[in-house]
Amino acid sequence: MSTSTTTKPSTQPTSFEEELEVKRRELEYLSTNFSRNQSILGQYIGLRSKLENQYQENLIVKQEFEDLYLDSEDEETIEEQEERIKNDEESYKIYKLIGPVLLPQSFDECNLNVDKRIEFIQNDIKRLDKQINDQQLKINDIKNQLMNISHEIANSAINR
Repeated sequence: MSTSTTTKPSTQPTSFEEELEVKRRELEYLSTNFSRNQSILGQYIGLRSKLENQYQENLIVKQEFEDLYLDSEDEETIEEQEERIKNDEESYKIYKLIGPVLLPQSFDECNLNVDKRIEFIQNDIKRLDKQINDQQLKINDIKNQLMNISHEIANSAINR
Protein backbone atom coordinates (compact mmCIF):
# COMPACT_ATOMS: atom_id res chain seq x y z
CA MET A 1 0.00 0.00 0.00
CA SER A 2 2.87 2.28 0.75
CA THR A 3 4.34 1.70 -2.70
CA SER A 4 1.04 2.40 -4.45
CA THR A 5 0.69 5.62 -2.45
CA THR A 6 4.24 6.57 -3.39
CA THR A 7 3.64 5.65 -7.02
CA LYS A 8 0.35 7.51 -7.18
CA PRO A 9 1.65 10.94 -6.08
CA SER A 10 4.63 10.70 -8.41
CA THR A 11 2.29 9.81 -11.30
CA GLN A 12 -0.14 12.65 -10.58
CA PRO A 13 2.37 15.49 -10.75
CA THR A 14 3.73 14.09 -14.00
CA SER A 15 0.19 13.84 -15.38
CA PHE A 16 -0.62 17.33 -14.10
CA GLU A 17 2.60 18.72 -15.52
CA GLU A 18 1.96 17.02 -18.86
CA GLU A 19 -1.60 18.35 -18.92
CA LEU A 20 -0.33 21.81 -18.05
CA GLU A 21 2.30 21.60 -20.81
CA VAL A 22 -0.35 20.55 -23.36
CA LYS A 23 -2.57 23.46 -22.33
CA ARG A 24 0.38 25.85 -22.46
CA ARG A 25 1.22 24.73 -26.00
CA GLU A 26 -2.42 25.07 -27.02
CA LEU A 27 -2.51 28.54 -25.47
CA GLU A 28 0.65 29.46 -27.37
CA TYR A 29 -0.77 28.13 -30.64
CA LEU A 30 -4.06 30.00 -30.15
CA SER A 31 -2.21 33.22 -29.25
CA THR A 32 -0.19 33.00 -32.45
CA ASN A 33 -3.32 32.18 -34.44
CA PHE A 34 -5.14 35.10 -32.79
CA SER A 35 -2.36 37.53 -33.75
CA ARG A 36 -2.22 36.22 -37.31
CA ASN A 37 -5.99 36.56 -37.73
CA GLN A 38 -5.94 40.08 -36.30
CA SER A 39 -3.25 40.98 -38.83
CA ILE A 40 -5.39 39.57 -41.65
CA LEU A 41 -8.37 41.57 -40.37
CA GLY A 42 -6.23 44.72 -40.39
CA GLN A 43 -5.28 44.05 -44.01
CA TYR A 44 -8.93 43.58 -44.97
CA ILE A 45 -9.89 46.81 -43.24
CA GLY A 46 -7.06 48.64 -45.02
CA LEU A 47 -8.21 47.29 -48.39
CA ARG A 48 -11.78 48.28 -47.63
CA SER A 49 -10.65 51.79 -46.76
CA LYS A 50 -8.85 52.09 -50.11
CA LEU A 51 -11.93 50.82 -51.94
CA GLU A 52 -14.13 53.28 -50.06
CA ASN A 53 -11.81 56.12 -51.15
CA GLN A 54 -11.95 54.95 -54.77
CA TYR A 55 -15.73 54.70 -54.52
CA GLN A 56 -16.01 58.26 -53.21
CA GLU A 57 -13.65 59.55 -55.93
CA ASN A 58 -15.74 57.87 -58.62
CA LEU A 59 -18.93 59.34 -57.15
CA ILE A 60 -17.32 62.78 -57.39
CA VAL A 61 -16.41 62.15 -61.04
CA LYS A 62 -19.96 60.96 -61.70
CA GLN A 63 -21.33 64.11 -60.07
CA GLU A 64 -18.98 66.26 -62.15
CA PHE A 65 -20.29 64.63 -65.33
CA GLU A 66 -23.84 65.25 -64.23
CA ASP A 67 -23.09 68.86 -63.32
CA LEU A 68 -21.24 69.44 -66.57
CA TYR A 69 -23.63 67.79 -68.98
CA LEU A 70 -26.97 67.50 -67.27
CA ASP A 71 -27.60 70.90 -65.81
CA SER A 72 -30.76 70.22 -63.80
CA GLU A 73 -31.48 73.89 -63.11
CA ASP A 74 -32.69 74.42 -66.66
CA GLU A 75 -36.01 72.87 -67.50
CA GLU A 76 -35.17 71.25 -70.80
CA THR A 77 -36.84 68.55 -72.76
CA ILE A 78 -34.88 65.39 -73.41
CA GLU A 79 -34.27 66.49 -76.99
CA GLU A 80 -32.94 69.85 -75.81
CA GLN A 81 -30.65 68.12 -73.30
CA GLU A 82 -29.31 65.80 -75.99
CA GLU A 83 -28.70 68.75 -78.31
CA ARG A 84 -26.95 70.69 -75.55
CA ILE A 85 -24.82 67.66 -74.71
CA LYS A 86 -23.79 67.32 -78.34
CA ASN A 87 -22.84 71.00 -78.45
CA ASP A 88 -21.07 70.74 -75.09
CA GLU A 89 -19.12 67.71 -76.26
CA GLU A 90 -17.73 69.85 -79.03
CA SER A 91 -16.68 72.56 -76.57
CA TYR A 92 -15.70 70.29 -73.67
CA LYS A 93 -13.28 67.54 -74.48
CA ILE A 94 -12.81 64.56 -72.21
CA TYR A 95 -9.51 62.73 -72.43
CA LYS A 96 -8.35 59.44 -71.01
CA LEU A 97 -4.70 58.90 -70.17
CA ILE A 98 -3.54 55.64 -71.73
CA GLY A 99 0.16 55.20 -71.14
CA PRO A 100 1.87 58.45 -72.16
CA VAL A 101 -0.97 59.45 -74.54
CA LEU A 102 -4.18 61.39 -73.91
CA LEU A 103 -6.97 60.01 -76.08
CA PRO A 104 -10.32 61.77 -76.53
CA GLN A 105 -13.41 59.95 -75.28
CA SER A 106 -17.11 60.54 -75.64
CA PHE A 107 -19.28 61.54 -72.72
CA ASP A 108 -21.33 58.34 -73.00
CA GLU A 109 -18.23 56.16 -72.91
CA CYS A 110 -16.84 58.03 -69.91
CA ASN A 111 -20.13 57.92 -68.07
CA LEU A 112 -20.48 54.20 -68.75
CA ASN A 113 -16.92 53.56 -67.54
CA VAL A 114 -17.53 55.44 -64.31
CA ASP A 115 -20.81 53.58 -63.73
CA LYS A 116 -19.06 50.24 -64.25
CA ARG A 117 -16.22 51.22 -61.92
CA ILE A 118 -18.71 52.24 -59.24
CA GLU A 119 -20.55 48.93 -59.61
CA PHE A 120 -17.29 46.96 -59.53
CA ILE A 121 -16.07 48.79 -56.42
CA GLN A 122 -19.43 48.29 -54.67
CA ASN A 123 -19.19 44.54 -55.33
CA ASP A 124 -15.64 44.47 -53.99
CA ILE A 125 -16.73 46.35 -50.86
CA LYS A 126 -19.55 43.83 -50.28
CA ARG A 127 -17.11 40.94 -50.72
CA LEU A 128 -14.63 42.53 -48.30
CA ASP A 129 -17.38 43.27 -45.77
CA LYS A 130 -18.23 39.56 -45.76
CA GLN A 131 -14.55 38.63 -45.33
CA ILE A 132 -14.21 41.17 -42.50
CA ASN A 133 -17.28 39.75 -40.78
CA ASP A 134 -16.00 36.16 -41.17
CA GLN A 135 -12.59 37.18 -39.84
CA GLN A 136 -14.17 38.90 -36.82
CA LEU A 137 -16.13 35.71 -36.08
CA LYS A 138 -12.89 33.68 -36.27
CA ILE A 139 -11.15 36.11 -33.93
CA ASN A 140 -14.02 35.99 -31.43
CA ASP A 141 -13.98 32.18 -31.52
CA ILE A 142 -10.22 32.10 -30.89
CA LYS A 143 -10.61 34.69 -28.12
CA ASN A 144 -13.22 32.48 -26.41
CA GLN A 145 -10.92 29.45 -26.71
CA LEU A 146 -8.04 31.47 -25.24
CA MET A 147 -10.17 32.55 -22.28
CA ASN A 148 -11.39 28.98 -21.67
CA ILE A 149 -7.86 27.56 -21.68
CA SER A 150 -6.61 30.39 -19.45
CA HIS A 151 -9.41 29.64 -16.99
CA GLU A 152 -8.61 25.91 -17.12
CA ILE A 153 -4.94 26.59 -16.39
CA ALA A 154 -5.83 28.96 -13.55
CA ASN A 155 -8.33 26.49 -12.07
CA SER A 156 -5.81 23.65 -12.37
CA ALA A 157 -3.23 25.70 -10.48
CA ILE A 158 -5.74 26.62 -7.77
CA ASN A 159 -7.05 23.07 -7.36
CA ARG A 160 -3.60 21.57 -7.20
